[in-house]
Amino acid sequence: MKIKECKTYIVSQKLGDKSFCYSQAWYNTRTILLLEVITEDGISGFGEAFGNAFINKSVIDAVYAPRIKGRHIFDSECIWDDLYNAIRDNGQKGSCIEALSAVDNALWDLKGKYAHLPVYQLMGGARREKIIPYATGLYHSNSETLEKDLVSEAVSYAEAGFRGIKMKVGFGVENDIHMVREVRRAIGDEIMLMVDTNHAYNAMTAVRLARGIEPYDITWLEEPVPPEDLEGYRQVKAATSIPIAGGEAEFTPYGFKNFIDARAADILQPDCSITGGLTAFRRIMTLAKLQNIQCYPHVWGSGVAVAVGLNAAFAMPDFPESLNPAPVYFELDRTENIFREEINNNQLKIVNGYIECPQFEGLGIDITRELMARSQIASRIVRSSMYDLVTVGETMAAFVPERSGALRYVADYNMRIAGAESNLAIGMAKLGVQVGWISRLGDDEFGHFIRNSIRGEGVDTSGVLFDQDHSTGIMFKESGAGETKVYYYRRHSAASFLCPQDISAEMLSDTKILHLTGITPVLSDSCREMVLHTLALARERHLSVSFDPNIRRKLWGETDYTPLLREIAMSAQIVMLGLDEAETLFGTREQKSIADYLLKEGKAEYVAVKDGGNGSYVADGAHRDFIPPYPCRCIEPIGAGDAFNAGFLTGILKGNDVITCGRMGNIAGALATESPGDIEGYPSLAQMNRILAGNADIYR
Repeated sequence: MKIKECKTYIVSQKLGDKSFCYSQAWYNTRTILLLEVITEDGISGFGEAFGNAFINKSVIDAVYAPRIKGRHIFDSECIWDDLYNAIRDNGQKGSCIEALSAVDNALWDLKGKYAHLPVYQLMGGARREKIIPYATGLYHSNSETLEKDLVSEAVSYAEAGFRGIKMKVGFGVENDIHMVREVRRAIGDEIMLMVDTNHAYNAMTAVRLARGIEPYDITWLEEPVPPEDLEGYRQVKAATSIPIAGGEAEFTPYGFKNFIDARAADILQPDCSITGGLTAFRRIMTLAKLQNIQCYPHVWGSGVAVAVGLNAAFAMPDFPESLNPAPVYFELDRTENIFREEINNNQLKIVNGYIECPQFEGLGIDITRELMARSQIASRIVRSSMYDLVTVGETMAAFVPERSGALRYVADYNMRIAGAESNLAIGMAKLGVQVGWISRLGDDEFGHFIRNSIRGEGVDTSGVLFDQDHSTGIMFKESGAGETKVYYYRRHSAASFLCPQDISAEMLSDTKILHLTGITPVLSDSCREMVLHTLALARERHLSVSFDPNIRRKLWGETDYTPLLREIAMSAQIVMLGLDEAETLFGTREQKSIADYLLKEGKAEYVAVKDGGNGSYVADGAHRDFIPPYPCRCIEPIGAGDAFNAGFLTGILKGNDVITCGRMGNIAGALATESPGDIEGYPSLAQMNRILAGNADIYR
């Protein structure tokens, strides 16, 4: 009865014309995380995690699964405490607890199967023979006849035998009151009507809503204010005769204790796929029992979540204890969801308006594996929400003249993009790497051109912010007399206002490498704060940091940024720098000495010292060597260093030895110089592989 392995499945259903919304978001797909825990003798238990399926999967795969392998399934209470303690410093709420719910419920399922008993019996037995289901629906859509549709939907539930209906509001108080009135008129007085705002309002507005719907005999008003606003809950509760319900967005017994102590609600709604599983649910019931507060389980998910909620509903105590205790109402979501209807072969049955106590072993889950396999998101698609590398920095609109000469005599230009970080991102995307780029752009034509261009090269730009108050930086190139000059117009650009709040923690939580350059921290004070903040996040998440000093003395002005850039270089796991930069930061141009110093005195695991057309010197803890340059017909050297970085980092991500990584860097750098733009010459993965194999000449 020991745990052998955990398998996570992300299943998805596109809703198409059955898309719907509530007060907080649209649902165009139903995406669900299912967990299978398998014992050494091949028995499976299932659980489900509410919320973001991709994040929950990562938490289970990376944190929980390794900790429970080899543990006895009947140690579930100890396992719960162990997993919670493992994440409590930074995971007391949210996805960590949702993922814990899936693990805990799967263990309860296993315990029931081994004992040949329903889970509710393991929880102390069934306190009732039947429960009353209510239909949750009446979500909004884009229908031109929305009111008519909602009324018709409500009537259909009443005709189907449901004794209660929960409708969604939160679309403006007057509209809400009108919709509630029309639904009540349509279903009559015998059907319970619950109203759910999904925390759309503040206390003042919620009180207006409550008073406006009081005449329509509302069974409860659910989540009138945000879950953090306990005082708001108290204000609404004191201002209306309608019972106030809440708690579906609360986590663990610790969170519910605060909710209960505040007397924030008349009815508690813990969800066993959110709050930490059945183990946490039992503890919450004890707290509620002590304060004699009514509870009804919240349920919104697949057939797995429904099975968990049913066992919880039959096992929970009476509120209050009496000869005639209050009935238990059970939520049945009615929106489109094949995983609720078809994923569990043990179908839920409603007889004469009741759900009778099920008799299945465990949670009563018999998974339809064919549906799960058919609906599972392929690993390549799951991977699209993750990154091999994320980088942050400024990109400008670059104007390249069509002929040589001073700018005053040039009339025709081509507009391109230029930025060290985006150059690298594009170079790696061309080599088949999943890359995300974070930046600020002006909400202008230049900014949209840059975002579209980078996105068009296969780089994820969801971390890009458009700034309405500041413009996109621009630059002009000037060719002549065998050299290229660059003129920058970037002062007070949108990117110079990057700040710590602009960094997506979600992007960084799902990446392997964070890449930075020495350009960004010298753009402004806020940029410097952002870089230091991002480095701190990287350390917290144990990410590898890649760093290219990319010294731009024009940006430095009279400030010496040498100490700052040296500090970043010494803290990075991957350092790629030119000889001139090495001399500025470390006082030497001797490549071996530079590599040795970074590897021994810093945190570097890989070092590359670039010397332009002369080649590069690369090193790691075991190997080091000089990599001769690849031959090329150099047209424009700008962008070659970024191309080298792209090739070198791609090699590291693919698990190549450092010598091969250096060769990849040199190849990418050489090809980059054969085109007039920064990125136009960057190689594809197929090109790179042909050249590495000796099957193609560097010249094209």
